[in-house]
Amino acid sequence: MSVIRVLVAAILGLVLLVAVFTRPSETIVVIGSAVLTLTTASSIVFFGFVAIAAVIGLERHSGRHLAPAAPIHVHRSLRDEV
Repeated sequence: MSVIRVLVAAILGLVLLVAVFTRPSETIVVIGSAVLTLTTASSIVFFGFVAIAAVIGLERHSGRHLAPAAPIHVHRSLRDEV
């Protein structure tokens, strides 16, 4: 598996090197666009997870939970039905 990783990295590096020498301005634009897209997408996903974790954490500390709690006390008028 590590051999495949090294080969893929070497091939991508060679392709990038050839692209930089043959079309430098287009390569810089493509690399910049890819970096900007990946960082934007990853930050959106990251902040989504942070928001979900914050909501779950606030619900845990506020006494409200995602799943309803089991009833602890049943009123005597309802005991026959339960």
